[in-house]
Amino acid sequence: MLRSHVIRNRTKVTILVAGLACCAATIKADGPGHSFLSLASPFTQELYGVTSSPVVVNGVDGFIGGVAFTPTGDVWAAECYGSQYHRFDREDRVADGHGGVVRPESLLDHSTYSPAPVGCGVVNHASYGGLPTLFANTDSGLWPLDAETGAPILEGPLNSPSVNAGNGRGIDVDPASVPTPNVVYTGADCDPGMRPTATACTLWNYNLTDNRTFAFARFNRLATESFESIYFTPDGSSAFVSYRDNEAGTQGLAVIARPAVLLQSRFTIDNSQVVQRIPMTSMPHGVAFREAGDFAVTLNEDGTMTRLTFPAANFSGAPALSSFASGGFLGGLLRVGADGCIYAPQGRMVAGSSGVRFSDDAVASNDSVVRICGGFAPGAGVANAEWSPEPGSISGSAFSDWNRNGTRDAAEPGLSGVQISLSGSATGATVTSSNGGYALADVASGLYSVSAPVAMGNLSGNPTPLAVNLGSGEHRAGVDFPYTESTQPVCTVSAPSGSPTRVNITLRDGSGLRRIILRTVANFQVAIAGGAPVTGPATVDLPTPATGDLGVTATRNNAAQAASVEVDAVDAFGNQVGCASSVPASSTPAPQPPAPQPPKPGPGDDDVIRRELSGRGRLDIEIVKVSDSMRYVTIRNDRKGLESVDVFVNFRWFASGRLKDGQVKTIDISRALVKGKKNRIVLVGRGQRHDSAVVTIAKKP
Repeated sequence: MLRSHVIRNRTKVTILVAGLACCAATIKADGPGHSFLSLASPFTQELYGVTSSPVVVNGVDGFIGGVAFTPTGDVWAAECYGSQYHRFDREDRVADGHGGVVRPESLLDHSTYSPAPVGCGVVNHASYGGLPTLFANTDSGLWPLDAETGAPILEGPLNSPSVNAGNGRGIDVDPASVPTPNVVYTGADCDPGMRPTATACTLWNYNLTDNRTFAFARFNRLATESFESIYFTPDGSSAFVSYRDNEAGTQGLAVIARPAVLLQSRFTIDNSQVVQRIPMTSMPHGVAFREAGDFAVTLNEDGTMTRLTFPAANFSGAPALSSFASGGFLGGLLRVGADGCIYAPQGRMVAGSSGVRFSDDAVASNDSVVRICGGFAPGAGVANAEWSPEPGSISGSAFSDWNRNGTRDAAEPGLSGVQISLSGSATGATVTSSNGGYALADVASGLYSVSAPVAMGNLSGNPTPLAVNLGSGEHRAGVDFPYTESTQPVCTVSAPSGSPTRVNITLRDGSGLRRIILRTVANFQVAIAGGAPVTGPATVDLPTPATGDLGVTATRNNAAQAASVEVDAVDAFGNQVGCASSVPASSTPAPQPPAPQPPKPGPGDDDVIRRELSGRGRLDIEIVKVSDSMRYVTIRNDRKGLESVDVFVNFRWFASGRLKDGQVKTIDISRALVKGKKNRIVLVGRGQRHDSAVVTIAKKP
């Protein structure tokens, strides 16, 4: 009799403030724990269950081989060649001792059976004798078990262990067989250790309608080659079988085509069913297919996962292989649940000691199951199962996006106290923690809108709420809110004072200054932020953006000679401002000359300002009131003209670029002018002392 489960109505959203690490292109950990150090975005992972102790089989290190499910979604994890099933309760949580939670474990021991109905491979079948059933591939044959209790339905295997024995590993339900889906498993002759004289591998097909066993496929294998796991494509057109040859050092997947009819004779060999072999760098154990049909993934022996993208979803074509996940543990025979998530067993590596990684990155020698969500196709045995909805979570951060790439990079600081609001299938709100992280926990599946304020102080963000379509039990990370700033830094130059002459430049920015660029220095010793004086161009990168006033002090070397200095300030977001100061030749401090007033327009002159500028020269022009006629700076180079001209309009820098003799260059300065207020224009010539150009400021070029 099936155990009665209470379906819990979860309508509230629990709010947690989480200290999340900076986010990257890959996801490190989304739920209470994780296996893989990197996982392709936007897929999520969650530590689902952990064995209470390391798996030991016959006195030596063992591991969890495969997984299956109860009718309500609890996870069964089978010990590979052991005698126990580990069950993880889907609807309960217990603390994992590392700040997270996992599903509680219970053990089902079958050691009283001889042989034990436990194999590495186990799969769900929707109905055998009217009950949801598990089938285990064992070296004694095919065992049916009650999917709810795990107890054997019969006193022994279904078929002859001498003829139809399995190899204890690969097993799957054929989704295309009718009227009742058949069970297909890898035979003992697929393993040279079990059948050393065999030259072929048989994929046995057990027909649940007439209780007979025939061969789905039989093909030749090398003497040292074994075939292990088997997974059908969602449409049943072919099956993926993993293979390895330890002596040859090869491994990968063989794609096996569906036969026109099952092989009636156990001696028939049809190598044409082997459509192709896909070599891989690590032994693949589990295979999962995307429901959208765009790619498949494998769970590998070396703690990685591989993505296989087939051309036009054609499994006979050569796939493109790429990394899907890395940094995990020994992978076993995965299953995809009714929720479209991969349930992947993780065990100890050969000569290794770890099979689990918790949310605090601590590892242990226990085995574990990790759940990876993101729209995978459920196996035929659970495709129509109805599991109670399971809550998930939404997490992310608000941060200063210094490089404006929309992604939180390692050095970018989080913003605390940012209000995060959730609306849609449920509602909730929280604020970000001291490092900018937030988490919304116990969120039911559904479509949500997650939003943050458009602006925070002098920072602006994305005004559009982010849409999140959360699956059942999905832990969606990386729902981030980047903030930027477009305001330029402020530069203030004090009047020269003292003897020898000193110029003080004060720089300030609300978001913090990141870089100070000393572009030119003539007859000055310049100290930036109290550092050692320099006499030539220099760049100072600040380890962290500096808020408040930052001083640049220029002290003249020779009071009898003119001196000049130019400084650019760059803030954390890349906004830049330039300012300059010069001191004429004098033995005493020279006051700054008053800025010339704009000349009154003559007949047809249309508010034109015209000046001659020499190489190494500087013009300071103050316009009391800008009219609509002030828009362009036009540089008419002489036959011995300037090399370039720097134009500063209200401390905003416009560069002419390199000029040729006789060239005319026009610069539009309208975006830097402020109508109705005083405007300061500084022109600095670059070139030899006697080079010159005529500079005009007017409405037209």
